[in-house]
Amino acid sequence: FVSSHAFRGRTVPEVVAQAEEAGVRHIELTAGLTREDALRSDIREARAQGIQFLTHNYFPPPAESFVLNLASDDPATKQSSMTMAREAMAIAHSVGAPFHSMHAGFAVTLTPDMLGKPEAQAAAFEGQKFEREPTYRRMVETAITLADEAATLGLDLLFENNVVAPGFMKRVGRDPLLMTSPDEAMRFVKDVARPNVGLLVDVGHAHVSASALGFDPRRFLDEAAPYVRALHLSGNDGTRDSNNAFGADDWFAGRLKDFASLPMVIEVYGLDRDEMRHQIDVVRSLTN
Repeated sequence: FVSSHAFRGRTVPEVVAQAEEAGVRHIELTAGLTREDALRSDIREARAQGIQFLTHNYFPPPAESFVLNLASDDPATKQSSMTMAREAMAIAHSVGAPFHSMHAGFAVTLTPDMLGKPEAQAAAFEGQKFEREPTYRRMVETAITLADEAATLGLDLLFENNVVAPGFMKRVGRDPLLMTSPDEAMRFVKDVARPNVGLLVDVGHAHVSASALGFDPRRFLDEAAPYVRALHLSGNDGTRDSNNAFGADDWFAGRLKDFASLPMVIEVYGLDRDEMRHQIDVVRSLTN
């Protein structure tokens, strides 16, 4: 699969047209797409033409922007997050996707302009108090509720490891983001204890979080392997989640063959046709 982030288009027809030009027939729909009345009909039309879809996290586009956080202690944020998840699960079911995937929650309040900006987040939360364990318990409870609903649709529900940057940890000193470590990710799946719940491991997130927290990112692909049901693939230098292109020399490359039967999503941003084809070729070479 290729993430909709990889395409220049911002509507489903634009993304599908660019995908077909590149020979791509598998698309993950996620944040950044334009909200349009025709969204669902556009998805149905593309599906009828043989395009396969996955749904991920901040999707479908809401009428008003907010920060999705399934572990929030704010009732309005939690309700909006669960509503979005339910809408995405309905779309996933309608297109025959095997799962819907979401990011793990977090213990602080973010605004939309802070997303993807660890420096801004660190500046806002330096000295702020937060409690991880109550946040973790809320995340488990929410996941159980949504997982049981997903099961009635025949869907798995996958949770993605969060990313915390070294610069953030240096400035704030504590990690407010859930599932940045393999230990907590595995604990989460065990505590939710639903057969349709597993992990979507983002290797870019694992690399940056490992640099920040001092663990080997390979543990996400080794120790957590029994719980991994999909992968997000991108490269970075370990300091920030930059969604760069990746190659055969990246830290995770030698392990992809062990996960060859699982869905893998190329999550490299803003690719042109040739770059996209090259990334697909890289994945194929590493999994065959």
